[in-house]
Amino acid sequence: MDGSASSTGPATDPSPARERQLTRYVATLVVLAVVVPAAVLLALGPASEPAAAWPLAVAFAIGLVATELIRVEVRIGPMAQSTTLVELAVVPLFLLFSPVTAVVAAGAAALVSELLLGQRDPRKVAFNLSWHVIGVAWSSLTYAVLSGGVAFGDRPRSIAAAAVAAAVFILWNFTALSGVAAILSGRRLRKVLADGWRTAMPMNVVAAVVGILIALLTLEAPAVLPLLALLGLLIHERQRDQSAAQDRLAAELDRLERTLAGTSDGVVLLDRTGTVEVWNPAMASITGIAESRAVGVSLEELGWARLVDLPRGEDDELRLQLADRVLAVRRAAVPGTRPGRAGTVVTVRDVSREAELARIRDDLVMRISHELRTPLTSVDGFLEVVARQWDHLGDAGRRELVQAAHRGSRRLAHLVSNLMVWAGIESRTGSPVPAGGPSHVPEVLADVLADLDLPHRDIHLESGEATTVAVDADDLHTVLANLLANATFYGAPPVAVVVRRRGPSVDLEVTDRGPGIPPAFRPHLFEPFRQATDGLQRTAKGLGLGLAIVRAVAVAHGGDVRYADAPDGGARFTVSLPAAAPHTVVLPSASGAARGSSSSSR
Repeated sequence: MDGSASSTGPATDPSPARERQLTRYVATLVVLAVVVPAAVLLALGPASEPAAAWPLAVAFAIGLVATELIRVEVRIGPMAQSTTLVELAVVPLFLLFSPVTAVVAAGAAALVSELLLGQRDPRKVAFNLSWHVIGVAWSSLTYAVLSGGVAFGDRPRSIAAAAVAAAVFILWNFTALSGVAAILSGRRLRKVLADGWRTAMPMNVVAAVVGILIALLTLEAPAVLPLLALLGLLIHERQRDQSAAQDRLAAELDRLERTLAGTSDGVVLLDRTGTVEVWNPAMASITGIAESRAVGVSLEELGWARLVDLPRGEDDELRLQLADRVLAVRRAAVPGTRPGRAGTVVTVRDVSREAELARIRDDLVMRISHELRTPLTSVDGFLEVVARQWDHLGDAGRRELVQAAHRGSRRLAHLVSNLMVWAGIESRTGSPVPAGGPSHVPEVLADVLADLDLPHRDIHLESGEATTVAVDADDLHTVLANLLANATFYGAPPVAVVVRRRGPSVDLEVTDRGPGIPPAFRPHLFEPFRQATDGLQRTAKGLGLGLAIVRAVAVAHGGDVRYADAPDGGARFTVSLPAAAPHTVVLPSASGAARGSSSSSR
């Protein structure tokens, strides 16, 4: 709605209920715009203007149109309102002319200004026309009653009456427009009135006083009016430049606020005394301290003095180790644009994830070097003994040493193969896996036992008719090899492999008689490079990839893997894989094909 005061806060689209309320409000004003001027005319009687007065009335009406089109922005602290200084032209209208002339001129000016603004909403046009007409009619009646019929400017009484009449117009204008603002924004009318009283009201009062002076100059020195109009244009141009600069500054501040709100790094601005001036949302998330509580308080009072007390590192990035997190802190001096405004900006980034990845990387490098060095050393040692003691060793001794070297080389091959399998899984993450197979579980299990050099007497297979899965033999080999490796390395014999059909899937169940999985480690059971015996006393062999590979292969084929404690003690892993279609021909697996091998995970 157009008018003399309107909030410049965020716009709110009116709800249907508010639209209806606004329509009723405008309809009430339209009725009053008919009733109030009629009542004033009845109270004061008709009055005619001399013909020479009409050009001047038209001039003030044009001035009213100009003041309607020019908006002035008023800022007090965080509050901002825009206002039109209609009092400059309206006050002279009801002081110098009869009520009829003043009402007609004000109504015509309001209608013309709406047309020039391109207003198409009939409610807005009706509202602007109505509040002008009602305000001018009330003010004309007030002046006529209080002045006692004395012409404006003849006696001090007329000046006092003019001041009261101007106050009536300002209050009516202010109240009518605040009612619209309250409906559109959904705020309480009292709050809207309070904000406008501190922002737009002082400017409107000044405009009314100037309007009274213009009315006096019109009577005493009409030749000065063109100069006042020129001065008004100059002031308007100056104000427009200031408004444009304020708009640019507001846009810049808005971009800065959105940038600070959107960054994932915590940002703190301290003044020269160490008091917090800026505390962005990321900082509130990192510390758990809301911006409203932090601003205006020192870091010491907030319990975060460590952000500025840490010793500087060579790269000026400091690491702050907390109980459960690691923070990267950077500080920089901020020169002030005015004396005494220098301060410090502190950026804080949560690098806990990066620190954890670095720890995993270092641990992985240590594990790989250890796991590769151990079998290489044993293979090299056994072969060196054979080479040096060939003539002194019998056939049985040479065979035993070569077999030992062979076992070490197979273990080394298993480790390297698992690393390659995991690298392949990582590279195809998110890519669909084509249906494979069919693969016969007992046949692939026999290949696994041979490859792992596991004794058949310790592995028991129980399977029904559904022993064929729609999975490539190499992938099935990888799954069984890693499950059996875990069962034999960490569990205890006998190890049972049970195959059963469950709907469209086949469950492969591997159970051992070992100690099972510690409850604290179960949430991390299928994570890569994790072992239940992590730490300085780690005695587990392998890289901690086996179960992660099992899960990745199962999920890639539309299956899953589950863990449960075995009824008689030990661990039970169940892998669900898609069953092969009935009446399919099972091709024998290639005995020499490269397969994924095992890697201890517990």
